[in-house]
Amino acid sequence: PAANAATDPSVDVAHFIELCRNKPIAVYPGLDGGLPDPFVGPEDHAMKDKMRTRAIVSRYHHARADGIYAFNWHANRDSRRELLSQMGSMETLHRTDKIYAATHRVLHSEGEWRGAFHPDRIYGEVHVPLKRTLTGDGPTITLDIADDLAADVPSQVQLRVRLNEWVKGDQVSVSWDGQELLNTEIRYFLGDDPHRISDVSSAVWVCSDMKPAVVTQGIHKVKVVLNERHPQVSSDLVLTDVEVVIQY
Repeated sequence: PAANAATDPSVDVAHFIELCRNKPIAVYPGLDGGLPDPFVGPEDHAMKDKMRTRAIVSRYHHARADGIYAFNWHANRDSRRELLSQMGSMETLHRTDKIYAATHRVLHSEGEWRGAFHPDRIYGEVHVPLKRTLTGDGPTITLDIADDLAADVPSQVQLRVRLNEWVKGDQVSVSWDGQELLNTEIRYFLGDDPHRISDVSSAVWVCSDMKPAVVTQGIHKVKVVLNERHPQVSSDLVLTDVEVVIQY
C-alpha cells in the first residue's frame, strides 16, 4: 500500500494487515521518493524530512506492518544512510526525534501534472481555510502517535499549528482531544536569511508545550476554530500544518 506519487502518510496500514490476516501475504507499506507537502520550517529541510519519515514508519510498524518498502528513494551512499539504518524496526527508531503531522493534499490545477493526483491522499486534511461558523466549530485533524511517551519520557513535546495570512487581531482557539489549550504562543519562524528586512511574516505557528502524559500512544484529535477575523482583512486565514514534535 502506497501513493501514486510521493509518500502518502495516511495509508490505512492496519486495514491492509487485517485484509491479509491468515493469508500468505506480507504487507510492506511504501515510501515513495519524498514527502509531497510544501516544506515549511522551522527545522531545515533535511532534518524535518528525517523527523517526518521516522514518525510515518513508526506508525506503520505500530500497525504491525511486516516491513517498509522504499520505492524511488534515490540516494548516494550517505544521503539516506541514517534513515535506512533506523526505519527497519521500532527498536532502531527508539528515542529518535519525530514529527507527527497532518497529511497534505497534493492538488495541481495547472501545468503538465494538473489533475494527476486528485485520487491520491484522499484523506489529506490540510490546507483548509478557517471560517467563522454559527456553531463555533472548525476543522478537526487526526494525529496517530506511535511513540510510547509514558515508557520513554522525551525532553520536549510540542503541538504546533501553522496559520497563513494571520495578522494581529485574529482570534483562534486550538483544542487537543476536546480540551482547549490555554497556554498557546504565537511564534514567527523567519529563518536566517541575512537579507531579511522584517520581523514578521505572512504565516505564524501557534505553539503549545504538551505534557507527555497527555500525548498517549494512539489517535488524537486537534481542532482549530476561528473565533474572530481581523475586521480589516478580507482574505481567508488558512490552516496549513498541524504537527506534534517529539524531541528526546
